[in-house]
Amino acid sequence: DCIRNNIVFAVHNLLSDPVFSNLDLLLCRNLFIYLKANLQKKVLESFCQALNGKGYLFMGSSESIGEMTEAFETIDSKWKIYRMRNGFHVSVPLWNFGVNDISASKNRFTDNQSFSVNYNRKIRMDHLVEKAVSELLPPAVLLDAGDNIIQVISNINHFLDLKPGKFTNQFLAILPNDLSLFVNGVLRRLKRKEKDIVKETITGLKNFPGEEITITGKRVVYNRSEYYLVSLQTVTAGMKENAIDFMDSESLAGQRIEELERELQASKESLHATVEELETSNEELQSTNEELIASNEELQSTNEELQSVNEELHTVNAEYRMKLDELTGMTEDMDNLLVSAEIGALYLDQKLCIRKITPIVKAMTNLVENDIGRSIFHVTFMEEYPQFHEDLRYVVESNQKIYRYLNDSRGKRWLIRIQPSRTEQNMVNGIILTMVDTTIADKKFIDRKEV
Repeated sequence: DCIRNNIVFAVHNLLSDPVFSNLDLLLCRNLFIYLKANLQKKVLESFCQALNGKGYLFMGSSESIGEMTEAFETIDSKWKIYRMRNGFHVSVPLWNFGVNDISASKNRFTDNQSFSVNYNRKIRMDHLVEKAVSELLPPAVLLDAGDNIIQVISNINHFLDLKPGKFTNQFLAILPNDLSLFVNGVLRRLKRKEKDIVKETITGLKNFPGEEITITGKRVVYNRSEYYLVSLQTVTAGMKENAIDFMDSESLAGQRIEELERELQASKESLHATVEELETSNEELQSTNEELIASNEELQSTNEELQSVNEELHTVNAEYRMKLDELTGMTEDMDNLLVSAEIGALYLDQKLCIRKITPIVKAMTNLVENDIGRSIFHVTFMEEYPQFHEDLRYVVESNQKIYRYLNDSRGKRWLIRIQPSRTEQNMVNGIILTMVDTTIADKKFIDRKEV
């Protein structure tokens, strides 16, 4: 309150109102980004008039003093903290106001003064009301719905019994046990909304011998929330005539026991229902668990079958790999045999598409590696063998061999044999063409014939 009472908030226009004077610290953050350059300079000049000889100016991170470096000394460039240079004076008049501006500023100043006076008057009035209430009302506390203390009115220390240990805000916990029993009864009647005001006068308490204590409770509704005002007062001789609803501790304890028994019975019923729900849920979970176990066993059996199939596939794969290695070796042996025997070979499938070409055929004909897969009728075999396609058709139609002798452009003589390719079951599955160089053999034959 002391700090709050010394703070005055006022609306101040830096561009039109007179400046404050002799300030030690002036904070101006994120204002200059909304002002033009000429207005920024005008405001900085007013800051020079407002600060004392060693006053500090604290600006925003995106602001600067611009051309006013002669007026301010930089203390921290990162945080934009500056100090007024001692002895610097602004060359402009103290403030440049017209008559209207001065009048308007005077009115605003008067309004600010009025606001400050009214605010201080309100604070004093609050203190006065609080003091009057504390003097007129008996000791009381304001509780929330959880029996926590919100406000204490007057001194209630006479009725408290603070126990060692951690402090609690629960009102019933800091009362003597016998008094707490009666206060709890009043609060319960208020919470059951039997009455808005409940009053009880009790006597014979262990912690208050010879005293009669009046407990008054009132239910207060504010902003859709319920609060409870509980007052405690020692009954004087003049107040005994007005004492009502006297209840001894034994009857109140009996009522409290009945309430606790009802609450206990309700808790037992709720617990029983909860246990039944848990048992049902447990049975469902157990059934689900059994289904999961059965599914797991099926998956395990399937996994074993898949593992067995996988092993068989590995075995078959190994056999295929072995056969593939054998076929690869046989193919290499056949190629080597043809090369060593200087025999060229051309393999065609059932559709007369090129399946394989040996090196000698590539060297002596127009066929290349890229022709594999093409129909033999789409390529030119040899210029020296124009009837090649006709001979192929003859072999296909008659399933008979055919022989041709050719002389190529290099002066070599070739024996070409075209015959059907057959399987082990004697089924035709393509055509095989072989080329044998007979140049040397023919020359020897001619030489012997001449001799």
